[in-house]
Amino acid sequence: MRITFTETLLLKLFLLCFICNSIAQTPNSTDKQDYLLDKVKPNVIGINIKHAWNNNIYGQGIKVAVVSHNWNLNHKDLSSPRLVRLSPIVSKTINSTKKINHDTTTLKMLFGQNDFDFTGAVHKVDSVYCSTTEREITFSGLSSLITRLDLAISKAINKLDKGDVLILEEQTLDPSGKLAPIDYNIIVWDLIKKATDSGIIVVATAGNGSENLDAPEFEEYRNRGDNGIILVGSGTRKGRYRTSTSNYGSPIHLQAWGDNSAFSLGYGETYANGDNATQFSKTSFATPIVASAVIALQSYAKEVHGIILPPKQIRNILIETGTKSNATEHIGPLPNVKRAFEKLDELKTSSPFTIEFLDHDGTMLKSLTATYGESILPPNPPIRSGYQFFKWSKTTDWISKNTSVIAQYVPAGTNYKVTFVDRDNNILKEEIINHGTSATAPIPPKQQGASVFSGWNKLFFNITSDLQVTALYDIAETTYTITFKDFNGTLLKEDLVGKGNIVTAPVAPLRTGYKFTGWDINLSNIVSNLTVTAQYESLLSIPNSEKDILKIYPNPVKNKINIEVNEVTQILNYQILNLSGKIIKSGTTEKIIEVSSLTEGIYILKILFDNKVISKKFIRLN
Repeated sequence: MRITFTETLLLKLFLLCFICNSIAQTPNSTDKQDYLLDKVKPNVIGINIKHAWNNNIYGQGIKVAVVSHNWNLNHKDLSSPRLVRLSPIVSKTINSTKKINHDTTTLKMLFGQNDFDFTGAVHKVDSVYCSTTEREITFSGLSSLITRLDLAISKAINKLDKGDVLILEEQTLDPSGKLAPIDYNIIVWDLIKKATDSGIIVVATAGNGSENLDAPEFEEYRNRGDNGIILVGSGTRKGRYRTSTSNYGSPIHLQAWGDNSAFSLGYGETYANGDNATQFSKTSFATPIVASAVIALQSYAKEVHGIILPPKQIRNILIETGTKSNATEHIGPLPNVKRAFEKLDELKTSSPFTIEFLDHDGTMLKSLTATYGESILPPNPPIRSGYQFFKWSKTTDWISKNTSVIAQYVPAGTNYKVTFVDRDNNILKEEIINHGTSATAPIPPKQQGASVFSGWNKLFFNITSDLQVTALYDIAETTYTITFKDFNGTLLKEDLVGKGNIVTAPVAPLRTGYKFTGWDINLSNIVSNLTVTAQYESLLSIPNSEKDILKIYPNPVKNKINIEVNEVTQILNYQILNLSGKIIKSGTTEKIIEVSSLTEGIYILKILFDNKVISKKFIRLN
């Protein structure tokens, strides 16, 4: 069939109209991404990510992991194979569309890109790993949702290398029930410390609890020290004041826009898989803005200077070069990408720095010079009478300025006891530790049911006092349903058990005329859903060696029981016992025993002859 020129023209016009209509349905919002700019108005300042773009820096060379609730990776801006989900999708009947859109917006702000309405700040990162904190479990036909921060973070960290970036768009609760930074959770704090120690940069929301993190109730949190995290507060678009919901205080490092004038895309149900533009606010919005500056600076360091900035260096540069906050409560400055790049250029071209190692009394032990980013090996620990060397006052694995490093000591023989206990306060291990050293945790005990060991409630490195550390437990990542049934299919118990855990069996069931002997499946290492059935042995059975010596009949019996003992004609002594071992009846007989006076039940007949005792069970019926 031939298509005429007119038909071809009409087809082209139809396709053109279709494309235009599709584009028209998606709002164009590129002019509203003001947070990417430098100065928007006299008192409205962004992070100036456009300076990075002008230098061909778009996040290349960096892998990123995002930990949050859930995402819509079917969104047309997020369908790239670079975006990888690390956890199964959670059912929308449990995880609301609002949560999914919330977290989808975070991804779009960072990595989304199309030609006509939106550009993510660092849209050319190498890979993006999405790790959800929520898991759906089913038990007894009902679905429920559990949150596992530690599992989601661990999965994300395992995908990253030195210099990569982990973004935590989650909060936790303090004892009063208000929203606190995610690393208020001690297990998360420890995971973040391990990540930053390995060179991974961690950026996290400071939380929307309106809490003063310098208050007395956060003293233990502050006293843990510096785990290397970058905590992000929420500021206003105009003036960089604290928003009413943002936490504040000295633990917070940087801020970004978080008031209701902040703008993003993909949040809302109108364009579930499209590009609906709506407002998005609080620390949830501020965190990806700061993360954009972090990723851009690391990408610039690798691409231009051939170095990988450690977490604290990136944090220090962004704080030093940021735009000052006008807030009376501390939420840190707003990053400025252009000034951060310029500061890094300056540091790389600066004169060598001097590093002085001093003894406790100021005596010079060693003086060295190093350029920015170099690592210096400290001298051998000095000897001081009556004391043991503890540590140097500063680390020298990344030189960034002139530095004096002082030897620190503790009295000789200073030791402490570290005790590890389980949740029932049973002692798992006791260890004597020198001052300032670390304890070694024991292997956690194997757990029963759905719980799994998730960490310890306190840190046990740099020990400076006696310490008790308690094991913490959570719902296992993989769980199985174990169903216990009786011989006739009656349900005895149903339990949820973690992978590899021990299951607690129900009380041994009773069955008339039988003895419970166990279960038909080994329950020591659960790796799948199981149906476990009770096993029995008939109480009427006797060892084979006795079958040919003693016979009794009928069995069951109502009135009289007949006895046959092979090759024995003498009068026999007998005893009848109940199952508790109490003698109910005894006497002598040749062949017949009267049992009609016994109540209904199971009994044991013992025959005594020639210094032998032979037993046989029988059932008395009415």
